[in-house]
Amino acid sequence: MSNSRVVGPDGTSFDVTTHGDRSDPAVMLIMGHSASKSKWSRLVHEFSGRGFFVVTWDNRGAGATRVPGQELFVPKADGTDIADQALFTYGDMAEDVIVLMDHFGI
Repeated sequence: MSNSRVVGPDGTSFDVTTHGDRSDPAVMLIMGHSASKSKWSRLVHEFSGRGFFVVTWDNRGAGATRVPGQELFVPKADGTDIADQALFTYGDMAEDVIVLMDHFGI
């Protein structure tokens, strides 16, 4: 297991954990936008034990990943629509995956 920080072009500092050998086939486990990468622990061990290089990270607004100038994402307790409060989009999150894939040569 290796923990690291990967900084994206907009300054986002991703908290990343990898398991296995980088030369093995890669699996990137992408958590929902507000959950921590720690939720993948069982699958991480399953995949890495079968010879995969596994990459997990905390998305924007979750866990230890930080986006400059933005507070952590906190959903409203009453469950109402929070789209007007979004600090980032799913498109931003998709670009984050590309940044991490490029970083690890995937």
